[in-house]
Amino acid sequence: AIAYEKAVSALCGVPATSLVVAAAASNPELAIWDTEEVQSVTSVDLADLVGDRGGAHGVTCMGMFGGNSYGRNRTHLGATSRIWAGTTFEKVVGVDLNRATFVDTLHLPERYQGANAEICALSVNGPLVTAVLKGVGAIMWDRRGMPQDQIVATYESPFPDREHAPSEQSSCISLEDFALWMSNPGDPGVAMFDIRKTFGPPRRLERWAKDHSRRAVTSILSPRLRTRGFSEEVNVGCFARVPGELGAVVVAPD
Repeated sequence: AIAYEKAVSALCGVPATSLVVAAAASNPELAIWDTEEVQSVTSVDLADLVGDRGGAHGVTCMGMFGGNSYGRNRTHLGATSRIWAGTTFEKVVGVDLNRATFVDTLHLPERYQGANAEICALSVNGPLVTAVLKGVGAIMWDRRGMPQDQIVATYESPFPDREHAPSEQSSCISLEDFALWMSNPGDPGVAMFDIRKTFGPPRRLERWAKDHSRRAVTSILSPRLRTRGFSEEVNVGCFARVPGELGAVVVAPD
């Protein structure tokens, strides 16, 4: 066990290392742990980015790109040392783990800012960064575009919002080369979106759709429970993709 004073709200393993990054929603700090030595290595303080907002602020979710699908000659925009953190102060922050400092910031547009602008989940694939924003759906940035903090696509949940969703459950998202998978607490299925028109070579601002490329759901994976010969629908608590298996998703019920 590694001692940590705050309630952990997000964990992210660093590929090909024994490092794990931990964070709390009430503390603007990323703690980097070595699981082999069972000790704290260092930390990255994001307090300078909070501004004059009152109350306690911190990190709600994290993600990083650990694959090699961005190509052989990847730039720093797709480097595996870059971790992204969704925060309670309306920013997605890029942190360089080699230097243990924040190096990039993605801001939420003004239309999404406010008391209810809650970043619930995060997934990264090369230059693409996606975040689930409560009440909005998934929003996507492409770091190759200009400006780099422009949202290039929005993926709205096909399910109605649940006012009394279980508080112990959170939204889930998985971003891959051709698809984005998303669910929110209590959804009756996992929504899948085709991102192939979003993922592509560098392009200028005017080449993006003016409506922020709102995408319709491609398919919905609806889990069902079979008991004594009967089949009934199961609401999703959270899900995980099976690496290398097309369309395979493991679902935990709510």
